[in-house]
Amino acid sequence: MTHETRPEVERWFIGRGLPQFIDNYSARDDILTRMTPFVGVVFAAEVVLAVFGERFAGWTQAMVVVGVLAMVMLAIAATNSARGRRALQAPKRVGPVEIGAFVIVPAAVAAAFGSNRAAAVPALLVGNVALLLLAYPITSYGVLPMTSWAAGQLSSQLRGMANLMIKTLPLLLLFSMFLFLNAEVWQVANDFAWPMFIAVLLGLVLIGSLFLALATQTNVVALSTFDSWSDVCAYCEGSPLEGVSPDLFSGEPASRQLPTRARFNLALVVFVNQSIQVLLIAAVTFAFYVTFGLLTVREDTIAQWVSDGALPARDRYGDLTVFGHELVLSRQLLVVSGFITGFAALQFVVQLVTDATYREQFARGMAAETRQVLAVRAAYLARPSGR
Repeated sequence: MTHETRPEVERWFIGRGLPQFIDNYSARDDILTRMTPFVGVVFAAEVVLAVFGERFAGWTQAMVVVGVLAMVMLAIAATNSARGRRALQAPKRVGPVEIGAFVIVPAAVAAAFGSNRAAAVPALLVGNVALLLLAYPITSYGVLPMTSWAAGQLSSQLRGMANLMIKTLPLLLLFSMFLFLNAEVWQVANDFAWPMFIAVLLGLVLIGSLFLALATQTNVVALSTFDSWSDVCAYCEGSPLEGVSPDLFSGEPASRQLPTRARFNLALVVFVNQSIQVLLIAAVTFAFYVTFGLLTVREDTIAQWVSDGALPARDRYGDLTVFGHELVLSRQLLVVSGFITGFAALQFVVQLVTDATYREQFARGMAAETRQVLAVRAAYLARPSGR
């Protein structure tokens, strides 16, 4: 591995949501510096908004805003100058001074120039601390690039999911069809308020996530074991190390134990990727039941199941006439479809945990991706012979 290749490989890791695979990955040099652009935008916005209020108006307000921004920029320039950096250069290392400035400066501006100091100052202090505590793990484990990369794999996942859906959906639909045409289920759905319905769905998602975490456990030791450097280099195809020669490495590739954070980072990538696949199956199931309900469950039937009179106007979300028949999109139809979809998706995840055949088909694509990133990491960490 040449010195020039390392940054490219590290960007490749980050793009796949695996920043913890970077060698000597640290908070000050890597995580906090990657947070700098986002934190800088929030900082500037808070400094400006902290000045606005009832205390100033018109041109006076504009002058105060410009003056405060000028003072803050001068303070940043002076700090950078003292540290040997350009006036407005972003720091290459973030430490207590930068963190303290982000937390304290907007609150200090609000205390000096704001109109509602009693509420603004503590809100800014607590809010900025909370923002850092939230942004740190998201940046540390590359959650945003991880999700973006997984979403970018949707087209290839859809092709690979076709076979699994053919085997899975008939059983899911057969299991849930009896519930869908059950009057009691529609009566329960009619009594559901949207907040309670969302809370129930979130509960099903939480249970399904726990099962999915069990279903997507990856045998990292087995996947990170390679017979030779030729095997490693073959898996590096399609990465920044594509074309690297096995002759550059000496000995046999050692099976490297992933650090705890890197192992968790890899597990998180696998979980997000498989969660998207479960969501695809859930989306197909939901679309099927909404369409099936529109075509088969008439407005009069819904009214008989949920009330003694006609379907209330507030529950009618849309009307469509097909072949002379009026189709009604109702609140009850959406709630029943969503409710049954949640249970069908949960059943699918449970089946993954208990059925090794389904689990192998479900995780096959991700196993190949995992094998590749572990091969790239092996070559990335290796010290080529003669260098």
